[in-house]
Amino acid sequence: MLLKKFDQMLIDQVQALLELRWSHRIIQTHFKMKGIAISLSHISSIKNSKLGSTKNDSKPITNGRQSKLKKSDLQRLEKMASKPDPRTHASVAKALNVSQKVNRRDLTPSTTVPHPKAVMVWMGISASGVTKPRFVQPGTKINSEYYIQKILKPFLKDDYCRLHPNGDAVFHQDSAPSHASRVTQKFLTDQHVQFLRPHNGCQTVLTLHHVTISYGDI
Repeated sequence: MLLKKFDQMLIDQVQALLELRWSHRIIQTHFKMKGIAISLSHISSIKNSKLGSTKNDSKPITNGRQSKLKKSDLQRLEKMASKPDPRTHASVAKALNVSQKVNRRDLTPSTTVPHPKAVMVWMGISASGVTKPRFVQPGTKINSEYYIQKILKPFLKDDYCRLHPNGDAVFHQDSAPSHASRVTQKFLTDQHVQFLRPHNGCQTVLTLHHVTISYGDI
């Protein structure tokens, strides 16, 4: 009769926490923090009820657990996870008859991003330190507009003022077409940045080059 005081969702949550070997006191505190009052005797009743149903369960015993999740299992899991308070990994694994390791491996989105064999990156170095590396997406066509928007503007905003707050650096870059173009030189002039033109070969304080890095060489 005591179990009738709680809805089935609450009973399922208590049973799931019991399966994770939470103590009765910790479970009581857990629900108290949610504003739900439940006594230790009620938790014991739920535990005993679960044990009794397990003993009388008429379902056939399976040997081992599945190593793969079926499409129907994923649909069931999606339905279960859409509830306001989804079940824990342990109860989900039990419902789908899979191990928790398989459950996590198959259902956790991969964060691995495929990379090409080589990448292009811009970096600058000076007596005051180094700039942040700025990577170029593979296959990108590098022209003056790209160089200004994706490299120079972030560089001047984040690194140039940090490394040389007085603006006393002389900026030097190699003679790549996007570096030596009139559009790029006009942009640097408008930003009041001292820079060496392609024909000027004297030493500088700050240099910026693009470097191609091959993963096979690292």
